[in-house]
Amino acid sequence: MSAYADDVLQFDATGAPAQHGAAEVRKTTRAWFESWERGFQFDVRDLAIEVSGDLAFAHSFNRSAGTTKQGRDVDMEVRWTACFRKRDGAWKVVHEHVSVPLPR
Repeated sequence: MSAYADDVLQFDATGAPAQHGAAEVRKTTRAWFESWERGFQFDVRDLAIEVSGDLAFAHSFNRSAGTTKQGRDVDMEVRWTACFRKRDGAWKVVHEHVSVPLPR
């Protein structure tokens, strides 16, 4: 969570339409991790990163697979985009967007 700026804005595929600030992002991220049984799989593919000055963005497809604590088998892929700003010499996520691709 140290990669997130205090004033991050997150649009996530689960939960509320937007999370404002690192505390909210931390809360929803913790709940997401805690929803899985041990040993879930997380894969990142087609990661691309672009940097210009003190701004950068990255995007990828991320796959989560495993069993939830409610016993539901999940295998899903999301689109992930993050915008970073270099602050005080460190890169911080200032905006993150996670969405579920439309069926083909």
